[in-house]
Amino acid sequence: KIGEEELQLQTFSKETANYVVHQAYSIWKYQQFPFSAYEKRRSETKKGKKLWKNKGVGRARMGSIYSPLFGKSATNKNRHGLDDKRKKKLNRHTHMKAISTVLQSKWRGMKIVVGLEDIKEPRYYELCDMVRAWTGAKVGERQTLMISRNGYGEEHTHKCVPRAFSYESPIYMAGRLIDNFSMRRPRDMDAESDGLYQALIGRKIIVSREAFFDLKAKFDAYDGWAFKSPTEILVDQMQTLVEDYPYDRAAEFEAARELPRKLAEREFWAKEIREKQAEDAMKGGN
Repeated sequence: KIGEEELQLQTFSKETANYVVHQAYSIWKYQQFPFSAYEKRRSETKKGKKLWKNKGVGRARMGSIYSPLFGKSATNKNRHGLDDKRKKKLNRHTHMKAISTVLQSKWRGMKIVVGLEDIKEPRYYELCDMVRAWTGAKVGERQTLMISRNGYGEEHTHKCVPRAFSYESPIYMAGRLIDNFSMRRPRDMDAESDGLYQALIGRKIIVSREAFFDLKAKFDAYDGWAFKSPTEILVDQMQTLVEDYPYDRAAEFEAARELPRKLAEREFWAKEIREKQAEDAMKGGN
């Protein structure tokens, strides 16, 4: 069953959204480069033999075969691992807002599916039929992103088989072989993962009803928790607890004054209270 809900996420202005999202994706993509290429430089190798003397040969002076006279392959111009990596920083708030902006822009191609989390069996062909019905397009023709709480798994880097925990997700096992099909959780649509990249390439987005409200609570335009600091989240939670569990401060102070000051006296005081409560319970039962 496909449902309809109101979607209003926090976004950049229409004048700057395109540029900021492009900048955020460019920096994130640059940060994913491994920078593993490494060549020894002149200072890290033995100098070798001096091939000719400085004067009387008609050539430029040289100290070793690692001189720039012999090309740039062994000088400071070649790749040198993480030393070549630039310090490009991306603010987390900006990154999260870029993800929210992209998701909001995909509302026309987004479908909210009720009961998606209830899939119990990893049926490949049944899931293909469902995706075809939800998107109205041939399966694998366009890049599709499915966001659900349970649809997540990973493949082993070298063995190319699902990892052990992936078998616990029927949705992932059913859709992992579908072409141009990605599955993510609401927690994966985050700056710590590839949420921005998946949101950008997804032409069709399928969201379970539960995951939709998770995304709405995360990126909401008014009170999305993704744009709050840990201190602000803690204060909001404490205020909610105070509203749910009200108490009288004067009564709390009076109860604290009844407590004996010495630790030994508290033990007997608590024992008397328990005995009294037990007697009252027995009288009430009779």
